[in-house]
Amino acid sequence: MQVTLPSNLETFVRKRMHTLGCEDAGEVVRDALLLLQRQEEREQKEARLRQALQEGFDDIAAGRVTTVKVGKELSDFLASL
Repeated sequence: MQVTLPSNLETFVRKRMHTLGCEDAGEVVRDALLLLQRQEEREQKEARLRQALQEGFDDIAAGRVTTVKVGKELSDFLASL
């Protein structure tokens, strides 16, 4: 695979090669893509968490809640799930 970069990104890659001690530009591009992949995965997890929180808030607003006391009652409730 070949990738063509604008001159500003090519300069950035060359600087990173020097800074990181990389042998070739492919190492820098691979690391950058791995970071991008991790960022996307983190954003997807955050979106799922936001959705779950919204569902919980909606349940609270609709009165779909269970009140339990801390201690044995909580332990029993959690064990029943």
